Amino acid sequence: MKNLGEDIRTFLLGKIPDHPKDIVAATAGEFSVTRPTVHRHLAKLLREGAVVKTGVTKGAVYFLASSRDKELTFKIEPGMGEYEIWAEYFKKTFSDLPENVFSICEYSFLEMLNNAIDHSEGKSVTIRIQWKGDVIEISIFDNGIGIFRKIAAAFDLEDERECILQLSKGKLTTDPDHHSGEGIFFTSHAVDKFYIGSHELAYLKDNLEEDWFVETRKEVISGTGIILEINRKSDRNLKEVFDRFTFLDEDDVPGFGKTHILVGLSKLEKERYVSRSQAKRLLLGLEKFQHVIVDFTNVEAIGQAFVDEVFRVFPLRHPGIKIEYVKASDDVKFMIERGLGESSRQIPLPFSQPKKNSTFQEFLQVRYERIQNRVGGAVDVSFNTGAGQNVDRTGGGGAPGRYVHPQNRASQGKIIQDPAIGRRQSGDQATFRASGEGVHREPDPGENDPG
Repeated sequence: MKNLGEDIRTFLLGKIPDHPKDIVAATAGEFSVTRPTVHRHLAKLLREGAVVKTGVTKGAVYFLASSRDKELTFKIEPGMGEYEIWAEYFKKTFSDLPENVFSICEYSFLEMLNNAIDHSEGKSVTIRIQWKGDVIEISIFDNGIGIFRKIAAAFDLEDERECILQLSKGKLTTDPDHHSGEGIFFTSHAVDKFYIGSHELAYLKDNLEEDWFVETRKEVISGTGIILEINRKSDRNLKEVFDRFTFLDEDDVPGFGKTHILVGLSKLEKERYVSRSQAKRLLLGLEKFQHVIVDFTNVEAIGQAFVDEVFRVFPLRHPGIKIEYVKASDDVKFMIERGLGESSRQIPLPFSQPKKNSTFQEFLQVRYERIQNRVGGAVDVSFNTGAGQNVDRTGGGGAPGRYVHPQNRASQGKIIQDPAIGRRQSGDQATFRASGEGVHREPDPGENDPG
């Protein structure tokens, strides 16, 4: 019997990869023994840590603990911890990876599993790990309500496709008391490829090709499915991803203050990017950030109202936020620059107060940077002291700027006029007074709003 027992356990270890769901029946048939006998030998292998089991009775699935490829299903229940599942069933599988790849796999696994446990409202979650050559694929599927439907209901969004746009910004959560909403954002930027699907809708972000797409699927995914891919030889680094979107607050404390949004995700059906309502959809929630990068990948054209809302109205409402655009086609760039040119001539820009005892040159630096941030690009600015001495700060076409600074001209009591800051019409001037306390704006006669 001892030799038979060893033979049964050897058979189990050899055949489990081919029969993860019916290994008991296959073994009982091979050795002409009862199913309870097979279960007894399986229990011994489980105790020894050679075999992993998920599910119960007819739903039981067995895997070798040493196997890289696994598909395990867990019941979602109160107190369930994502790290305990990672440590017990999966961590060892990834232990021989380079540290940078291991960190990305661990972070992404934990964040996505936590979302399924805390937000899916499902009864179970299935985790599948597959090694395809050098590519590691991590899949997490739950049978809950579906992420896009839940977000649409929580934020009263008419179209579920808008949920993809809002998710991609970061900081979106249906449970702000317990979650920051950062997990999906950072995971989608850390891995090589990020896929999320729910019911008929799916979104893929390909960081290798710097591309993305949204599709409506015929094959319906019940609940939410997330698939992550990364090459085991990847040089991607999780810290670099965090650093890329870290922003220092006024107390020099680092935090998630920078985001990168894809304008193309704001498009519904066959819309063109022309209206303010589309721009407002894009800008929703961005007041939570200090720096916003607007990505025009795959966008062929935009309208003037769209430009005005994104690059003029929003910065005026949120003067502490920097708006920057990237990957714009020639046509898109033309519309943005055209819109910025008009707004800089006609709209009052917020006045940035320099530090006390600032020099004239420090004042000009503050003013120029403030103007540049408001319009999102380089500008030409000429400051006049009121006595005929001009100080130019030129930065057209993205080229480095230059100062022509008359020394010792900003003595106390001198008047400084800034033509770059008009009130409402081109050519209006705002007046500032330089003193030992710095430079201060003087209201125009009858002006109620000093800007």
